[in-house]
Parts: sequence; structure tokens; C-alpha cells
Amino acid sequence: HSAPSWGANNEHIAYTRTDSHGKCKVVIKELKTFEEDEIANCYQERFHKGLDWSRNGQFLIMSDKTAVSEAPALFYYDLKSKRKRQLTHPQKSSRDTQLTINKSSDQVAYIRSQDTLSDLFISDLDGNEKQITFLNIPIYGLAWTNDSESIVINALYQGVSSIWGVDLETGNLSKELFDQTPF
Repeated sequence: HSAPSWGANNEHIAYTRTDSHGKCKVVIKELKTFEEDEIANCYQERFHKGLDWSRNGQFLIMSDKTAVSEAPALFYYDLKSKRKRQLTHPQKSSRDTQLTINKSSDQVAYIRSQDTLSDLFISDLDGNEKQITFLNIPIYGLAWTNDSESIVINALYQGVSSIWGVDLETGNLSKELFDQTPF
């Protein structure tokens, strides 16, 4: 199990489960009865957050392979209609993984990678993407700040593995959150 995400009412948790054949499924568990529902296929990279629950509890964003190119992309899953639609459109050689939903605006921040090099992107729920960084660096994780105004990433930048603040307008990394603690 990996990538757990709490539902808006704290009565459910969604997570990914990979079986012995490598098939990834998104599972929602009801915490009072422990009933599980496998709702969709997914794409999961080890130690990466591949899904997140919306603040209103009505949808999940998850990573899965596209039907045409099989490039991992982000998908919007409507919990009421049980429909899944593609949100991002990476090139065949890229993959969209590691995601987090802004709890104030429903913007989705995610990492687009080619091999081990990555950049930060943001998408709205209509799939309008914006590339934030143009650094082509290893990025290992990301999170919105508590005020939902900016993002921090765990990345190898200028030879240092650290937590970096990202200016969402310029894409520059900020040393105000600079920490040389190795991970």
C-alpha cells in the first residue's frame, strides 16, 4: 500500500495497491466498516505520491498510464459518477507523477519527469497546464505550503539535496527554506 490520502470527512482513506503482477489499483477504504472498493487502475512509482483527494471529497486525482502512448499522466476521477478522465498530456517519453492538490483552489501541482530529471507543473481541473520550473533536475517530492500560496520540493539542485521553496511566478528556487539535511 502506498500514497494514502484522507477523504474530506476523515471517514475514508484512498491509497494505491500493487498486486504480485505489478498491477496498480486505487482503493478506497471506509474506516468504520473497513470495507474496500477498488475504483480504478493507476500508475505508481515506489515512494511517490500517486493520488490525492480533493478538499470537497468529490474527486481524486491519480496517476495512470494513457491508453494511446502508455505515458503516465494525471487523471481526474469523479467519485459520484465513477468516471475517469485524463487531465495532463505528457509526451510519450515523459511521465506525470508525484502530485498534490492545492486545498484552497483545487490546482494540482505535479512532477513531469524524463528518466531521472524533472520539472514542476501546475494544472487546473480543466487540464490547462503551466510549467513552473525549467531546471531539469531530480525532484523527489513536493507539497503546497500551509497557506496554499507556494510549493516546496525535495530536490537535488546545484549539487545539494535539500528542501527548496519554489516561486510560482518565476520558477526560481528559494534559499529561505534551504536545508542541507541529507535524505
